[in-house]
Amino acid sequence: MESPLDRLEAATIRHVRGELLAAGLADDAEIDAHLAAIHAGKLDLTLAPLISAWGRRPAEHPPALV
Repeated sequence: MESPLDRLEAATIRHVRGELLAAGLADDAEIDAHLAAIHAGKLDLTLAPLISAWGRRPAEHPPALV
């Protein structure tokens, strides 16, 4: 049974397949082998931690405190 991470990896590879081929980073056989290895559960996939933040830039002239 594929884990959510396996499904995410396979979806990502299918999504960027054209770019991988165009850039010469992989050929069809390599991509197909990777997708087969994911489906067979032969990979121990992990993702890098995602760190995000948001905020806003302080006003150049903050309102005067009364």
